[in-house]
Amino acid sequence: MRATDRGRITCHIYIEQRDGGTVWVPRKTLIRYGTAERLGTGNHSDHLYSGKEFPTLGSAVDAAEQHALNLIQEKHPNVRRDDVDWCLVSEDVSGFVAV
Repeated sequence: MRATDRGRITCHIYIEQRDGGTVWVPRKTLIRYGTAERLGTGNHSDHLYSGKEFPTLGSAVDAAEQHALNLIQEKHPNVRRDDVDWCLVSEDVSGFVAV
């Protein structure tokens, strides 16, 4: 990916905290291809879902990022982790909170 293309792939990872904060689940990951200002639709986005539980927030985020990066690199082999704009969203009963 060229330097001028940075920000063209965004990835929102939705993490759910369960069991009183002892378990973290990267429930949903949305990958959007295109400009950061315009959300992709149809073939311009991928949705990944998971129910796997992790003991820490960090391990849940790392697993979700790696899963997303694997899919991104299947379509765009030259993309590196730091080429993607990552956004972590924590879900709890009170709603959505960007972290």
